[in-house]
Order: sequence, then structure tokens, then C-alpha cells
Amino acid sequence: MKFVDSNVVLYSVLAEQEPAKHATAIRLLRSDDIVMSTQVVGEVASVLTRKTSLSNTDIRNIADDLFLRYPVFTVEKADLLDAFAIRDSYRLSFWDSLIVAVALRAGATILYSEDAHNGLVIRDRLTIRNPFV
Repeated sequence: MKFVDSNVVLYSVLAEQEPAKHATAIRLLRSDDIVMSTQVVGEVASVLTRKTSLSNTDIRNIADDLFLRYPVFTVEKADLLDAFAIRDSYRLSFWDSLIVAVALRAGATILYSEDAHNGLVIRDRLTIRNPFV
């Protein structure tokens, strides 16, 4: 199972800004073992609201499509608490730690993210990969 961070989804939507990253994101999201979290969907909606001229309806349709296409894990209390432990152990931001916590709970072995922690292995179970390098 592979977990995607919001930047992968955003590159799949915003083709004109980064064509090479767009193609990579589309390829990744066509995989049949992709999962994400409600945090990822929320971040995508937030960025699209702030940085594009897409209408609220268009953004809602993108969010709805994500829920239809992929298993989307809800962030739970245990994930929030685990994020603090991950943050302490791996020196990640709280928000990145929360993504990791949900990815671990989902059973993902790879977390695709443009984050600067490419190659970092979390708890011997999850590897962060930057698919755009």
C-alpha cells in the first residue's frame, strides 16, 4: 500500500505549473494501491482555494473524486497522539508527523511526498519517497 501526500495530488491537478511533475503524479495516482487521509484532502482543498481561480464547486468536485477513487483514512485521536512521538523520534513537523501516523495505521509501506526527507524509514515499516527527484 502506498500513501500519497497532498503535493502529489496537487501536481495531478495543476498540470500547467509543472508538466513533468504532473505526469509523475498522474502515473502514481493510477496505481490501484493508493491511499490518503482526510488531512491530505483538506490540504489539497486549502491550497486550491488559496492559489488557484478554481470555483468552490470545482474544488468540491475534486475532493469528492478523491473520496470516490481512493480509500481515505480519517485522522483519529490515536493518530494525533502518535504524531507527537513521531515528531520527537524523527524531527519532522507536526503536520508531516500526522501524515506519517495515518500512513502507518493504514499499513502503507511507502509515503510519496515531495518532503525533504527522501529515503527516511519510519519504524522499519514506512519509507518516505520523493517521486519527483
